[in-house]
Amino acid sequence: DLVPCYLFGNTKLLNGWCGEGLPGQSRHWLQMLSRKLGFAIIFVYGRFGLPVPFRKPILAVVAKPIPTKHVQCEDPPMELVLKIQKELLGEMERVFESYKKHYGWEDKKLIIK
Repeated sequence: DLVPCYLFGNTKLLNGWCGEGLPGQSRHWLQMLSRKLGFAIIFVYGRFGLPVPFRKPILAVVAKPIPTKHVQCEDPPMELVLKIQKELLGEMERVFESYKKHYGWEDKKLIIK
């Protein structure tokens, strides 16, 4: 089964830096190094400049499970995958809209791309 859940405040636990504010040549060097390595160089930090999360409140909401036991094959039909995905994303949106006011996010919108 798939269990939809949403953690309000999760994005406030750590900060990320990927070269903002660097002078032109330094930023260019960082971009070239990232391309050469094949992945972006991002520094993640929290308290004390370490990867220790900031102390922020988190609201975890768990929704009803979406049954998937009926999918018993290695390569399920795309229609079935899309149906379950639509149900999962719909439940995620429902959870977000139902509980965002409890975290003080009345003005926030959930964007799923």
